[in-house]
Amino acid sequence: MGFLAKLTGRKAAEFEPIDDFWYNGPGATTTPGGRITPDLALRISAVYACINVLAQDIAKVPLIVYRRISDDRRERAVDHPLYPVLKKQPNRRNTAFGFKETMQACLGLRGKYYAQIVAGDRGSVTELRYLHPDSVTVEELPNYGLRYQVRGRDGIQRPYVQDEIFHVPGMSLDGVNGMSVIEYAASTLNLARTAEQHGERFFQNAAKVAGTFEHPGKLKDGGQKNLKASIKENTTGASSWDVLVLEEGMKFNPVGISPKDAQFLESREFQIPEIARWFRMQLHKIGYLKQATFSNIEHQALEYVIDTLMPWATRIEAAVNAQLLPDDEYYAEFLLTSLLRGDSTARAAYYRERLNTGSLSINEVRRLENENPIEGGDRHYIQGAMVPIDRIDAQLDAQAKAAQRPDPAAPAKPSAAKSPAKEDPDARADTRLAFRILIEDAA
Repeated sequence: MGFLAKLTGRKAAEFEPIDDFWYNGPGATTTPGGRITPDLALRISAVYACINVLAQDIAKVPLIVYRRISDDRRERAVDHPLYPVLKKQPNRRNTAFGFKETMQACLGLRGKYYAQIVAGDRGSVTELRYLHPDSVTVEELPNYGLRYQVRGRDGIQRPYVQDEIFHVPGMSLDGVNGMSVIEYAASTLNLARTAEQHGERFFQNAAKVAGTFEHPGKLKDGGQKNLKASIKENTTGASSWDVLVLEEGMKFNPVGISPKDAQFLESREFQIPEIARWFRMQLHKIGYLKQATFSNIEHQALEYVIDTLMPWATRIEAAVNAQLLPDDEYYAEFLLTSLLRGDSTARAAYYRERLNTGSLSINEVRRLENENPIEGGDRHYIQGAMVPIDRIDAQLDAQAKAAQRPDPAAPAKPSAAKSPAKEDPDARADTRLAFRILIEDAA
């Protein structure tokens, strides 16, 4: 045991620090096609696009801490210590955007994310410091708790209790360790990688395949060797496009197989939706527009938010609420509403319907559009004369009185004429009941 290990009382790891530790950790998987690591997988364009889209979309959505006021009311808990940690800066090195981007990238590539919890004087979380997933090992304890062994760049392995580590697991089979998509998709990714390597070799050979040279006579061993050297010298490198002069009646017979005949291009194109399927990614989000149209692209965008992005956001929210906000008075939530909005015409129709039924106020609509409130915009209205809900009775009374007053511009009626019919109290009650039903339905 070394001096530092004796001083700290912590046991050193059995392995030495290595330079490529961060990219060749436990996430690597070996298949018949070779070894796939998260770093190699990112070099496949479809994988990089899926990881990048998910990471940036999660990163750009604010993660807000709320305080529950009642069952149906809440407010932003700007005075809570965790609010600026999640909203602005989780630690001294990272912004909130970079922190969430790295978190989602780790979840997509390795199926897990870890951060060290740094508590302040009063026990509240003041920092979340990123830990590389390959550096952390999870141990299950007999009391159903967890202990984390974290290896630093110095090669020393240090233990942490469960309350010291923020842990977001991906889909799991044991409830503790998240499953890596890269590990399970290794065969698919190796096929895509092999196709790229084949294409690279093909174009390095000037996009031409080899052929045969036919000689009318018989060459001795020395003649064959000299002929091969001469042909190679005149058809490779800087001389690839030089004119080759054939002597002694020789003929060149090219092999007429093309990449399309070998279904090379079709194979590469097939790999894009195949990889996207592993990440549940809509193809238009990664630049594959073969099946996208103007009529369905907006619907696909909403499907992406609901079916692809929201499960990841909900997973992160659940981890934050369980581990960082144990008090039921507070909870964290992503602001995904802006990503669910349709085009301007659809939004206008939606807001108009909600305004006319009294379920949204003008200022609530303005907040959804990220606009400042206006004076008097907190009142709710219903369809018709846009009467405020709290003034329906007064409006009905005014209309009844107006109906009973004689019109001064109307000609005088004979004394024998019947007096105007009085208002039916039952009909007025029915009208009030109809308004009340509208209000209750809107609420």
